[in-house]
Amino acid sequence: MYKELIHDTLSDLRGSPAFHESLHVGRPNICNRDAFLARVGGILDNQWLTNNGPVVQEFVIYALGLHGDKIPSLYAPIKLLAPIAALFLLTSSGYYGQTFATQYQLINMSILLFSTSVITFLIVLISEQITNLTYRRDE
Repeated sequence: MYKELIHDTLSDLRGSPAFHESLHVGRPNICNRDAFLARVGGILDNQWLTNNGPVVQEFVIYALGLHGDKIPSLYAPIKLLAPIAALFLLTSSGYYGQTFATQYQLINMSILLFSTSVITFLIVLISEQITNLTYRRDE
C-alpha cells in the first residue's frame, strides 16, 4: 500500500505515473550489455587506443555530420574558468565588506577566497597558453 501511495503521489500533476515501476535513484540506466561489450572488444582487438584510431575517426565523422564542416572546440579554459575566478573574487570582496562593516576586521575566509580567485586565474592563464600551443602545433 505504501508503494502505491508513493507511486500515485509522485506522478506529475496528479496524472498517470511516467514509469510502470518505481525507479530507485541509485539504480543507473545501463545500456545493452552485449552491445557495449562488443564495442569494447572491438576497440581492444584493434589495439589502437590512441589518437586518430578507428573509433576516434568514427566520432569525427559523426561530429561532422552533426555540425556541418566544423567541429566545435571542446575546451576553452578562459571561458570556463575565468567566471569562476571572478565569482571567487566577488565573493571574497563581498565577504570582506560585510565583515569589515560589522566587525571592523579582515578574517581568514576573505583571504582564503581571495587567494583562491588569484590561483584560479593563474591556472586559467597557464591552461590558455597550453591550449594555444596545442592548437598552434596542430596547424
